[in-house]
Amino acid sequence: MTIHKLPGTVQVDVDDLWVYYESIGRRAPAGCPSPAYEQGVPRLLDLFDRYGIRATFFVCGRDVQAQRATLREMIRRGHEIANHSTWHRPGFARLSAVEKQADIATTHRLLADGTGVEPRGFKSPGFSFAPDQLDALAGLGYRYDSSLLPTPYAPMMRVAQRLLSGGTVDPTHYGQARYGLAPLRPYTPSRHKPHRPAEANTAAIVTRRIAPRGRSGASRTGTRPYPTDAVGSADSSRIAPRGRSGASQTGTRPYPTTQDSIVIEAPVTTMPLTRLPMHSTFVFTAGQPLFDAGLALAVACNVPVNYLLHAADAIDPVADPALASYRFLTQSWEEKHALLDHMLSELAGKFRLVPTLEYVDALVR
Repeated sequence: MTIHKLPGTVQVDVDDLWVYYESIGRRAPAGCPSPAYEQGVPRLLDLFDRYGIRATFFVCGRDVQAQRATLREMIRRGHEIANHSTWHRPGFARLSAVEKQADIATTHRLLADGTGVEPRGFKSPGFSFAPDQLDALAGLGYRYDSSLLPTPYAPMMRVAQRLLSGGTVDPTHYGQARYGLAPLRPYTPSRHKPHRPAEANTAAIVTRRIAPRGRSGASRTGTRPYPTDAVGSADSSRIAPRGRSGASQTGTRPYPTTQDSIVIEAPVTTMPLTRLPMHSTFVFTAGQPLFDAGLALAVACNVPVNYLLHAADAIDPVADPALASYRFLTQSWEEKHALLDHMLSELAGKFRLVPTLEYVDALVR
């Protein structure tokens, strides 16, 4: 007898150590190592192979050029690569719309050039979400955003992180308390209340694609070009124009497209009923019972899980006391390995785990 499983997805934010320093308002030291790519990603890839999981890795543009071989290995092993902004800037939501567009477009180009595959998904750094980023994503033909953490406890979480780290925490980190009202499954967000589903035939996040640009970066429609970014010499001007079929003229893999693009919100799963965060960062702090309770409620409530890991979950302990507020950075690999084994085994046993793009397509028609 075949048992039908709900689709689920496992996401991995590939945040290296420089991200954690900047998240608490500190400058990363010179020569900061890259254990997320050197240790975390290879270990997670092996675990995913063991449990037959095809995951989605969210990558910062800053790291792409140095990590091309690793990114291509992710794709070779059946995983999806998605956009996690260029610089993982704290307070991403507070950037202007033009700054958000430039940041997202820069990493879009870097990933397309570096891997041969154009990303279709985006996640804000630190769940710092603003509705106008959905317009930027729609203009690039993205299928989904995964920046909402549906919990009302975001303000308390910011206070706790500030106290534990002794650093600063951006007021948009973890999002707004009202985002705790968002659905726990993928949905089409309302333009004015993105934590609420759009009603039929009303204003969802739908925009025209960004116009192809000339060599100077000027839009052929006459609008002002995006600013340049230090990671690459140009902005979205280097995103290839498309033919009618949607195929990129640079030879990167095509994706289905229409004249307009509707962006789906795919929230990271929080515990049903209580809306407590239950992704790995919190499980490594609170212990396995948090995960077990959250998963049991998700199964009981028929919630298709979007489970978040970080590549740093699978690294050896970091000695710098400045990062001690991130407990998973100080725990031994043996301790974390046992917990990751348990979580991935349970998730794979209860859900059909596919990349987030396939997860969204399976749940939103």
